[in-house]
Amino acid sequence: MTSRGLSIRIPRYHEYVEQRPSIEPVGTALFGLRTNAHQLIAGAGVAAVRRRIKLAGLFHDRVVLELGTYDLSAGPTGNVPRYHPGPLAGETVRWQSPRERGTTEPFHVRLRPTGAPDDAPFHEVMRSETRLRWRATFLPFFDEVRHAAPWLVGAWIDDPPGTSSMVNRMARRDENDPMLTKRWPDAMVRSAVARGASQDFKRAVETGSTLYSDPFHARLLEAHVRRGEAVAVLGQHALDVIVPRDLTWAEITELRSAKGLVEYRTILRSIEGEARENATSLADIDARIMRLYADALARASARVPWVRTRAIVLGVGFVVGEAVGLAAGVPFVGGLAGGLAGEAAATTADRLVRPRWLAADARVQGRR
Repeated sequence: MTSRGLSIRIPRYHEYVEQRPSIEPVGTALFGLRTNAHQLIAGAGVAAVRRRIKLAGLFHDRVVLELGTYDLSAGPTGNVPRYHPGPLAGETVRWQSPRERGTTEPFHVRLRPTGAPDDAPFHEVMRSETRLRWRATFLPFFDEVRHAAPWLVGAWIDDPPGTSSMVNRMARRDENDPMLTKRWPDAMVRSAVARGASQDFKRAVETGSTLYSDPFHARLLEAHVRRGEAVAVLGQHALDVIVPRDLTWAEITELRSAKGLVEYRTILRSIEGEARENATSLADIDARIMRLYADALARASARVPWVRTRAIVLGVGFVVGEAVGLAAGVPFVGGLAGGLAGEAAATTADRLVRPRWLAADARVQGRR
């Protein structure tokens, strides 16, 4: 896919946001507000998103966070999604608290005719009990990062004309998803969640970037992979499992230049791919990843090539541009860079199975 029809505006109120005219498709991870809203809540939720962003920095040339604030209220008789492009003058943006997330106060919409006098009354056109209340933003991350992560950029995303009807068509296929139906029986709530996910998915498709989402939306977006609308990519979940320590923003920036990092990424993709083949649960995947990682370390230390890694590279081609990632257990990508074939693939495979990646692993694990 190409980036045609999607434009990116970069705000100037944050000096740490790189000034770029568009999201560049190769090597870009995209974190949309709608597909991360479920987990963007103060406490453990934000901590998990922070870690996911950091690890994405080891797999991508650039990590793009959607700027602004996404606000969604939904209930049995209506839903109101709102997007605010940035903080008001003097406004301090903060994470949504668990108490705010759990509000049950009804919400409503009031309107008055265009051109009506300023003192004309507003008329209530919709009122609903609250089943879902999300207020999601990535802005506080930039305040804590400052200049420690130049690979992390922010963007306002403008959708072209016609986006609404296209997103609605995509969302209708997801509204009857069993997971959504069980979590939110109300049709208006499911519609709002599915439409938000479809909007982020469409943006990833159009830019060719890897879409990262929270665990809830990752399960929903897996349907797109099953329908052949997206390509599953691997690696970051394996890294999350084998690296328990919390890396700082500055450490991620330094590790991006580690010797053997490209090979390390490929080893991780191979480990995770094999771990998922016959796994019965997420816990089983994690256990298999640890066993395969230990085996890979032993083979590399003994200078024994991992035959499976070479077979994977020769069989499917090596993804160029590092456009890989994982969305909290289920990875999605709108488009992948081209692969290598023939003699070039064989040469790349031979290079990848050598234990050069041990240097990168040692640095990531904090052993040097």
